[in-house]
Amino acid sequence: MMQEPSIMQPIIQYGFAGFSAVLLGVLIWMIKNLLIVLKDSSQVIINNTKAIHTLDATTKEVKESINETRHEVILMKQEMIRKPCGENLK
Repeated sequence: MMQEPSIMQPIIQYGFAGFSAVLLGVLIWMIKNLLIVLKDSSQVIINNTKAIHTLDATTKEVKESINETRHEVILMKQEMIRKPCGENLK
């Protein structure tokens, strides 16, 4: 017994073909947006890296300044100890 072709069969095939086309369009749209997000996040990473380098340089400058100030304070303390009015500072 052979089955007669149903009138619904071409409609279902066209439906699957149309749905596949829609899914392909959605996939292309998603990949396009993903590439945009990757580009934007790469720019954020670049900006953050620059900020970290700037912060590192500033921190080094502050550390050097603190070390210089510490050295100057030690020299001032030694100078005050050498003076007669600084006897009670020991």
